[in-house]
Amino acid sequence: MLNVIKKQFKLRKEEIVLAGIIECVTFILGMIILALLVRFDDTTDTVFELGSIFAFSSTLFTIFIMIFATFGVSFNNAICMGRTRKSFVSSYTVVTLCVTCAIIVIAFLFSIIEKSLYTFLYPNHIFGYVAVNHITPMIIVAVILIEVIVPIFIGTILAKYGMKAFWILWAIWMFGCVVLPKMVGTMINNGYEHDDSVLGEIERKLVSIFGSISIAGWYAIGGAILLLMLVTTINLTRKQGVKI
Repeated sequence: MLNVIKKQFKLRKEEIVLAGIIECVTFILGMIILALLVRFDDTTDTVFELGSIFAFSSTLFTIFIMIFATFGVSFNNAICMGRTRKSFVSSYTVVTLCVTCAIIVIAFLFSIIEKSLYTFLYPNHIFGYVAVNHITPMIIVAVILIEVIVPIFIGTILAKYGMKAFWILWAIWMFGCVVLPKMVGTMINNGYEHDDSVLGEIERKLVSIFGSISIAGWYAIGGAILLLMLVTTINLTRKQGVKI
């Protein structure tokens, strides 16, 4: 198994190198943007680890996209080369886990560097360190699980069902990113609390239901969804044919 994982690291070497480059470049870019804000915006009196946040989010997002976009091709190539489905999926998952953890560790080290630099460069500013003050171990675990399980699940769905799955996933993405925020904004602006219509009643019920769920409850729901995705991925890859 260890040899299989080593081979998977070699096969994904370019992806890993690209992740490192993106993380370093976006880290520097974030610090430059913050420096410009401090220099030209007199109202800015707070500094925070913008470079680390840029590095963390942009690198994870890029790897996320790359995984689900290339998983099907990697799967087909591996099976054609004589790999078993189980060994490929397990080694691919382990490598993705290692890369994700490395990205997070590097971003954390970057935040320490930023803190030291900003203490020296901006002694008269207020320090609002997001990574140190707000990112808990539970959030880190959640990010790791999402980054590992979700893109592989999407890649498996795309490899299995092709463009039909792509357009369905795209529609879900657009609904969540564009339509849903507008619906929520409209609901808040129109004062759903005082709306006596059927729609207003439905909105109040939904707000009541979702608002009553604790943070632990949301973690449990998210964990159940991720587990379902993982099980689905395993079952689909067992039956997935090779497309040449």
